[in-house]
Amino acid sequence: MPQSAAARPPADADNFYQSPGVTVRKVRFKNQFEMDVAGNLHVPNNLNRSSAHAAIVVGHPMGAVKEQSANLYATKMAEQGFVTLSIDLPFWGESEGRPRNVVSPDLYAEAFSAAVDYLGTQRFVDRE
Repeated sequence: MPQSAAARPPADADNFYQSPGVTVRKVRFKNQFEMDVAGNLHVPNNLNRSSAHAAIVVGHPMGAVKEQSANLYATKMAEQGFVTLSIDLPFWGESEGRPRNVVSPDLYAEAFSAAVDYLGTQRFVDRE
């Protein structure tokens, strides 16, 4: 039996949405504690790489990983022309940290700071 329109999620809002207008590349970088932070760099295909553009870091909610929500928001923002970076916070997903699933607001804040630093190394990102 087909789902009613109310029961179906919008076609552009599933967690694994991929855009034909956005290129996604897995990246890794270190935070100040030398822990690997894993992310996905989302770049609009029509981006003029000879100039600098605004960038956004997108994290995931507690108990999730970047694939469950951050990638969707990062992709949608990249479709609007932003360079975006979705990250797994330390102790979650592909990022480093043991034991797993630890809640550490200080290390989470540092991961966002390291992500901003990483984005600043991309020649097409405006560091300001």
